[in-house]
Amino acid sequence: MNRSVPAAAPTLVLVLAVAAVLVLAGCAAPIADSSPTPNAGTGDGESADAGLDVRTGSLPIDGNETLDRTAAMLGVPIDPPVVHVDDSSAGGASGVRDPSSFDALVGMPFPDGNDVSDELTVGGAASPFAAVYVAPADDSSAAEIEQVLAHELVHVAQFQHRAPQEVRAGIPEAHRTTRDAELVVTSMTEGGAVYGSSAYTERYDLPIDPESEILERLYPDASVGTKLVWGPYHYGAQYIDSVATDPESHWAVYEEPPATMRQVLHGESGDGTGTGTGALEPFEATLASDAGGDTGDWNRAGSETMGEFVVRLVLETELTAETSADAASGWVYDRQLRVANADESLDGHAWSVRFEDAANASTYASALTSYLDARADSSERAGNASTTTTSSGVVNATWYTDDYAFAVAAPDERTVTLLGGPEAFVEAASVDVTADADVSLSVSDAREETATATVRSVAAPDLDPGPDPVVGAIAAQTPTNGMPAPERGSR
Repeated sequence: MNRSVPAAAPTLVLVLAVAAVLVLAGCAAPIADSSPTPNAGTGDGESADAGLDVRTGSLPIDGNETLDRTAAMLGVPIDPPVVHVDDSSAGGASGVRDPSSFDALVGMPFPDGNDVSDELTVGGAASPFAAVYVAPADDSSAAEIEQVLAHELVHVAQFQHRAPQEVRAGIPEAHRTTRDAELVVTSMTEGGAVYGSSAYTERYDLPIDPESEILERLYPDASVGTKLVWGPYHYGAQYIDSVATDPESHWAVYEEPPATMRQVLHGESGDGTGTGTGALEPFEATLASDAGGDTGDWNRAGSETMGEFVVRLVLETELTAETSADAASGWVYDRQLRVANADESLDGHAWSVRFEDAANASTYASALTSYLDARADSSERAGNASTTTTSSGVVNATWYTDDYAFAVAAPDERTVTLLGGPEAFVEAASVDVTADADVSLSVSDAREETATATVRSVAAPDLDPGPDPVVGAIAAQTPTNGMPAPERGSR
């Protein structure tokens, strides 16, 4: 197993984790010089005519044997990469997050270094430019290093055979550039590497536990911030193990990938269409700026689809894992709309989540209310009652933390919207569902002339995004930067 790092939206970027330093996406590992040199790894750093080029440091194992074993196990050729051992140029983490970001708004914590166990002693990362990084601790065993090298060589094979691009291309275009879709790509890429390295550990009888077993043991008790990072490794490996018969045949998963993290979490059909069980129901979110005062002007600042996995983890910051998973399980789509006002220091967010039916929406609304009750420093409820609840299960209240105000809306029986940000936004915002089943956000003090900005859950033209920059083996990580009031109007 290892301490390395995964990716976050908007792109699949994973970085090298060194020793106990925890790093999250947003900073890529250095790309190695890909020019050829005659220094191939042989286990003692001596050169060979062909094979791994150990450019920095040395391996305590026969790296060429690991390369040959991995290629044979996967049933595909792997061009030997450049290897850097104990590379220290990955850098540290700043731990700075934009207070207007979605993750800051919902209280998503950074990964917790205490989640890293003694079983995670080797860092690793791989680049599509034929470079692998391995960062062992002083007490790392040869078997641990071999397992991580096998993990990274699976990534090399994925890059050379265009697996990440296949996964992305297999996701419906209307969903392809979302955070949820990027988590799917990460899950299939990292899950494939965990699945492959675990099979390698078992096939070649390494005297350590496979990565997948270590994840199954550590993940349930990890912090929410760490789960956001480890989840794609954990659930991705489980998904691939459930649909693949062996490493040589697992390549079919990339050709017909799951479309959403819902399908990954529940092991649902991964035919790349988003149909069948857990089918996608994409909708639009629009900002309808009502005529109002001459000082307020809320404008669209961004939009995103988070997916069931993020819904689950947001709730889990305050509720139990079981309650959160149950409340999120009926997800069929969501749209988060971010709006900005030059007169406000914080942006506003309207996060609308749609469910399979009214019962699932009500379960989520109840959990969301409990989440806000646990998180808020205070709340104001309508009607001077301890609880005022609408027929859809939404509590009419405004919740306050030190930095944000929140409210909950139910624009229809299947849709629940979390409004959050500065109090001025929450007080002025309301949501409706249009005749086309889209969600429309109105902010009453916006611009003098009414305007509408449409947010569509559609991708850019279908262009080949090229190779994903860097992927690594498992790690807990720390980010480098930046995952109701009394009822008013239609709220």
